[in-house]
Amino acid sequence: GDGRLTSLFEDKPVLVKTFIAGQVFDELDETMLRQAGAAMAQLHAIPPPDFLPRVNSYGFQLFPQVIGQQIDEAYESWLAARCDYFRQHIPPDLPRSIIHADLFTDNILFENRQLKAMIDFEDGCHYFRAFDIGMGILGLCRQGERLSFGKGRAFMRGYQQVQKLKEAEKRMI
Repeated sequence: GDGRLTSLFEDKPVLVKTFIAGQVFDELDETMLRQAGAAMAQLHAIPPPDFLPRVNSYGFQLFPQVIGQQIDEAYESWLAARCDYFRQHIPPDLPRSIIHADLFTDNILFENRQLKAMIDFEDGCHYFRAFDIGMGILGLCRQGERLSFGKGRAFMRGYQQVQKLKEAEKRMI
């Protein structure tokens, strides 16, 4: 009633949002994937605000925090090798933007097979576009339990209709 977007419920902050009608699909067809790719490219074109984190929760920059914790020696050794690999192979000038970082089928809504909204931005940050594209392909471009290269191509066609990949990104993806 007072116009505020937040309030408290049982001493916890609550953000009130407008309901977005839409449907979640377990598997997306190529038309839907092109729309998802284009939406991701549009997100990547938005200038990132200063308050966004510059490291992703699953980014390799956080690997050293796990290494040496004596949780699982074999895993920590594997992680150290991956960290070294990423340091050597991820170019420092790889383009960054606002990323969703968690674009799986349960985070994208369609209405009449038309993209309605991308939701759940809790992992959003200012990070590598290539990371987001890879996560989008992993999360959306599946045929049953397997990745589908045809679906990945449809996703990338949609992306590149809006935004072209930089050479460094082409080498990464």
